[in-house]
Amino acid sequence: RVPGDDVVAEAGACLAAALAAAGHEVVGCDQSTVAVAAVASNKPRAEPGLNDLLAPLVGTPRLQLTATLDAAVKQSEMTFVVVPTPSTPYGSFDASAVHDVTRQVSTATVGEHTLVIVSTVSPGTTGRIASFFESERFSIMYAPTFIALGSVLDGLRHPDFRLVAELHNGLLAE
Repeated sequence: RVPGDDVVAEAGACLAAALAAAGHEVVGCDQSTVAVAAVASNKPRAEPGLNDLLAPLVGTPRLQLTATLDAAVKQSEMTFVVVPTPSTPYGSFDASAVHDVTRQVSTATVGEHTLVIVSTVSPGTTGRIASFFESERFSIMYAPTFIALGSVLDGLRHPDFRLVAELHNGLLAE
């Protein structure tokens, strides 16, 4: 997370809250302790409806919060990566934050694990990320969200369309 990048923090908090509200056990992780504390205290958020969705979930088994990625990954079967991928002057996306996080996930992964890239990335990025994982017991999915700040929850609940691709043991399925 880039300091001051509230859009990414809102998108990640919305995804965590939506999954927890749907009944999944979620370990929300932001390496910024300030961001984790803001969600834990249900500090007023810019995203409409997010505070109401978070209020009954924070601190329950359905939504745990941490600033330690290693601990979050070890408690999970699936990791969703929601980090900034700003546009470059050449029209592609800067996926350095995605690469940094997925390298950390690869070293923390124990047993079978699914990595879901939610951030927007350029074609070929998931293939490069696959090289970070030595185990054949992982899957990488690309499932970007096409959302705008102010309508993130609505976009997650009612997307215009869904795009999902999966790389499992080196094989691509769309």
